[in-house]
Amino acid sequence: MQQQVSLHSPFLSPGYQVRWKGGVAQTWIWDQERLQPRLPTHFQGNIIPESLLSLATEDGERWLQGIDGCEWQQWRDGILVESRLSECRDNAAITCDYSRRLPLQGAERTWLVMCAAAAVATLLLASLMLQGGMALRHWQALTQLEEQLSAQDESALMAQQARLRAERHRQRLLAQRSLLQQESSTLLNQILEKMPATVSNLQQLVIQPGRLEMTLSDSHPDPRGYVTRFDGLQAGAMVLRNVQIQLSSNGQGVRFIAEIDRVTPVGRTRS
Repeated sequence: MQQQVSLHSPFLSPGYQVRWKGGVAQTWIWDQERLQPRLPTHFQGNIIPESLLSLATEDGERWLQGIDGCEWQQWRDGILVESRLSECRDNAAITCDYSRRLPLQGAERTWLVMCAAAAVATLLLASLMLQGGMALRHWQALTQLEEQLSAQDESALMAQQARLRAERHRQRLLAQRSLLQQESSTLLNQILEKMPATVSNLQQLVIQPGRLEMTLSDSHPDPRGYVTRFDGLQAGAMVLRNVQIQLSSNGQGVRFIAEIDRVTPVGRTRS
């Protein structure tokens, strides 16, 4: 959700700074034309009110020592409700911290969201490559099993028992290999494209026959939004069903569980 505020200024060329806290927009407005002559030539930086260069307080009054004098401030419930220039009271003024970091602005937040999306894409691609490596290892193991079966020179009973054991192992390997082939990059790309922007990390990805499970880091998880996004998501012959979302105890993580069905030519699905 994006927060917006509408500003009305008596200045022809206003400058402004907005900081949100608890749903309240703290706004500073100044006359840019009167301030411009005081700035260095070719100045390209951001103009920051000195009120932002100190730690917030909960309630009460205080004096802030700035470059051109003191500022009287009144705080209520952690929000600056009134501010004006005033004379300092002895040494009671608080000095501005000119090295203090400001809250993230819109462009910075957009850049962080893009970085988070790129990190999720990288993790999903790495998971896909890992599954491809597992498929290759399964194929190699299956080939070795077939060679061992052809080289058996034991008695009929021992050979039959060995063939039965090898065949069961072969069937398991074929089932795992088939599953890895079915989980194509198309489904993972569809999931990535619909991933919420608040997701910052993919901690775990587990794909089993007919089941998908992911553990995600999400700063603002919305279970209903996950179900709306992914329940019924179809990629080729695969479709997600019965999406379930479990929140972590700290509210910063999501366990994503869904069933994977295959769409038959007549439109019906089967696990």
